[in-house]
Amino acid sequence: MATAVAFASGEEESGAQGSAAAEMMSEYGDVWQWDTLADFERDTGQAISSFGEAPMLAAMVAAGDLPPVEERLPDEPLVYNVFEGIGTYGGTLKTASIGTEYTEVTPIRGLVGAVQTANRGPGESIDIVPYIHKGWEMSDDQKTVTLYLRRGMKWSDGAPYTADDVMFSFEDFLLIEEFPSGWRRNGWGPMSHAEKVDDYTVRLHYSDPFPTLPGWYEFWGGWHPHAYPKHYLSKYHAKYNDNADALAKEEGYDSWVQAVWQKRGGGGDFRVEDMNTPSVKPWNHEEITTTYVLHVRNPYHFAIDPAGNQLPYLDRLRVETVADSETLNLKIIGGELSIAALGLATPDFPLFKENEESGNYQTLMWPRAAGAESFYAFNLTHQDPVQREVFQDVRFRQAMSLAINRDEINKVLFFGLATPRQAAMDPENSFYKEEWATHYAEYDPDTANRLLDEMGLERGSDGFRLRPDGEVLHAQILIPLEWPIHVAIGELVAEYWQDVGVKVDPRSYSIDLVGERLGSNDYDIAVWFLRRTNESKGYLPSNKFTSNDGHYAPLWWAWHHSGGESGEEPPDEFKDFFNLAGQWYITADKAERDRIATQLFDFASEQMLLIGTVGYAPIPVVVGNEMGNVPRDVRYIGDDVQFLRDVKPDQWYLKQ
Repeated sequence: MATAVAFASGEEESGAQGSAAAEMMSEYGDVWQWDTLADFERDTGQAISSFGEAPMLAAMVAAGDLPPVEERLPDEPLVYNVFEGIGTYGGTLKTASIGTEYTEVTPIRGLVGAVQTANRGPGESIDIVPYIHKGWEMSDDQKTVTLYLRRGMKWSDGAPYTADDVMFSFEDFLLIEEFPSGWRRNGWGPMSHAEKVDDYTVRLHYSDPFPTLPGWYEFWGGWHPHAYPKHYLSKYHAKYNDNADALAKEEGYDSWVQAVWQKRGGGGDFRVEDMNTPSVKPWNHEEITTTYVLHVRNPYHFAIDPAGNQLPYLDRLRVETVADSETLNLKIIGGELSIAALGLATPDFPLFKENEESGNYQTLMWPRAAGAESFYAFNLTHQDPVQREVFQDVRFRQAMSLAINRDEINKVLFFGLATPRQAAMDPENSFYKEEWATHYAEYDPDTANRLLDEMGLERGSDGFRLRPDGEVLHAQILIPLEWPIHVAIGELVAEYWQDVGVKVDPRSYSIDLVGERLGSNDYDIAVWFLRRTNESKGYLPSNKFTSNDGHYAPLWWAWHHSGGESGEEPPDEFKDFFNLAGQWYITADKAERDRIATQLFDFASEQMLLIGTVGYAPIPVVVGNEMGNVPRDVRYIGDDVQFLRDVKPDQWYLKQ
């Protein structure tokens, strides 16, 4: 069974229930966590004989509204070590989110998965460790994974969390035709079946090897879900309720399928439809408005600290919804937020630093796990055949890459702290080739102009190049305004491209509208972070190179995913590339998998599928001085490590 012994750094600090917190920290050292209470007692030689709980929960116990904490915790709780010391209970953490898209996936609360990442300090490894489930075990042929659940664990409404919930999630949701096929296939081929071994053990069987399952389970809470609450959702499911459709329509849904999909909670969606859906998250929804979302502690959370206190320490999380980055920054420097990270941009570091004293916070700089802070994907299946012809010529993409002054971007926007590079995988990957990061990444506008001249893209009287049909070559960069760094980089890149005669218009839209445009193939140039590039996340089907998430050929990918039923048939070389990506996910032998990876990213590099700028830049993380147990250094922040979710927000607290 997989276990978790990892490392984090921190200083001792006195705490609430444990009077010898400093001694405990020096004794326990830098262990990240103990997967169960038995592991803690075995490793430390100390027993936890009683449990602490938040005063707000103790009051509910006294009033007869909750069972005692000993009955709410599982028999096998997760034991989190703490970064600084045993915390104190109570208080509301305040943070903010730009727009509505990420309001329900704040960098704190996040979607939780069966496992998490141990996000250690600089230079340390990134390991996947148990979280909701106490462990897992992969078969030798890597076609079967056994999940070990926490005995006695409960949903947030007190109902038992058992193998029946996991079985429901697969047999009645993931594997049935009524729900989207992506949930059945997830890019590597269908799951064969799920097997209930006992109430706390489940085996998942796959038709192909699944060597990268831990990374997939950790990704955004495991879109391949840990479990959905059968006791709550079954009344909306046609298998269990003959009147499920009628019930769904009574509640405003079109069908029982839509009701279950929207109410499932804890899946891949960013928004929560039903606040009554039980969860196993540290905090649950308490109130949703147009201006803020309030989360309240889960009284049945499955984790404790080394002194036996049930986590989380914080009573509530309040997430303000703000319109733009300027409003977010004003709240930060005004000292209104306890912590902020998602949506912050490196160029704003001096602003945050200058206002630390008046705002009563500290500004940290954590490296982002992003191979490119912005990558650009030209739409190779553009609706306009003339524009498509230009974009599909690799010389055009080479020229656009050579026209970008990456050193200047680094100096102007990132204080020289980022790495100028092409859009490429993480250098720490076992299959990495440095040439992927340097391919056409130098600043060479002369060669860029020569390549465009070779293509016959002559300049008009206004200096802008003309398409083969004589029209001005004009392209729009589709930028999500919720991420200000894309806007800042996009403005510079537009200038570089116009310097070589390509008229470019960087346009910012809400992330919702950007998604609609991308989904309908109605765009010229897509932009996003290059993420999911490290050893564990690179194999995900949502890697930007090996899926339509890169937005470089949406109609070709649609053809591939639909088996030719939609989209447009791609050239043979792209068919081979798409098929090879599918093989990468299911190849058990590591050496062979690395060989396939080399082929994949050789092709992606040669074809300039994604054009990078700079990568691995540090971004500001603003932490209020009242916050305890927030680490000062981490290996990475970003999508690959679930933003702030994987630095144990369960054990953050507000200092008294």
